Amino acid sequence: MIDDNASIREAIKSLVESTGLLVETFESTQDFLRYQLPDGPKCLVLDVLLPGVSGLDFQNELTRKNIRINKFT
Repeated sequence: MIDDNASIREAIKSLVESTGLLVETFESTQDFLRYQLPDGPKCLVLDVLLPGVSGLDFQNELTRKNIRINKFT
């Protein structure tokens, strides 16, 4: 999950973890890109209104870098 608001990150993390899933949170797209993604299924919850690069532009960047993450809209 990428969101620049710490309280949003923590709220969504708590909600998703309550279902038994593992959650990693990131304050920025740069933090996310430095992280070594685990093997297996992944889902990215992404703030569309991030400072700097928008969440939608970041999705395009992931595609260009061949980083595959399930998209749920």
